[in-house]
Amino acid sequence: MILTSVLQAMGLFAATNIDDIIVLSLFFARGAGQRGTTARILAGQYLGFAGILGAAVLVTIGAGAFLPSAAIPYFGLIPLGLGLWAAWQAWRGDDDDDAGETTPKAGATTPAAAATAAPTFAADSTMGKIVAAKKITFGVKFDQPGFGVKDPVTGKLDGFDIAIAKELGKSLGLTEDQIKFEEAISKNRIPYLQEDGRG
Repeated sequence: MILTSVLQAMGLFAATNIDDIIVLSLFFARGAGQRGTTARILAGQYLGFAGILGAAVLVTIGAGAFLPSAAIPYFGLIPLGLGLWAAWQAWRGDDDDDAGETTPKAGATTPAAAATAAPTFAADSTMGKIVAAKKITFGVKFDQPGFGVKDPVTGKLDGFDIAIAKELGKSLGLTEDQIKFEEAISKNRIPYLQEDGRG
């Protein structure tokens, strides 16, 4: 019983770390050339892990020993609240990543421009072909709230997967109109990946 729980926890941890690596890569790319970027990202990463570990330990040893059982389900509201707070800041334009930026002199390169410049890949590699073609198509779900949703009225796509795909495209030096999306449901996801000419 305990071994099964440990293995499940390890599997979930590994699966969630795939997203973590992608998000960390985007954070480092976005903060390239800015003072204190590495320290802020590492501090956030380890504080986040400590928080998750602390919550897991509390649940493991029985949060019921410290809290009334009626309060435990409300822990799920904490990430929701943090997400809403971040969305509110983004909506209000409180993102201070660009604070203090000035117009560069002619011929100068800003850290933001350097971070978004297309990296160099071998011409015959998959990434090299994407950069050379100046387009990329992402397969996403259109009916998964929070991850990928298509507005039936406007046709606009929104969600975490959409945002990550756009950031990945931009990191390859592509513009928004060169980043395309196609609906990929569970049963056609693998066949789409196996089709060389797709996109």
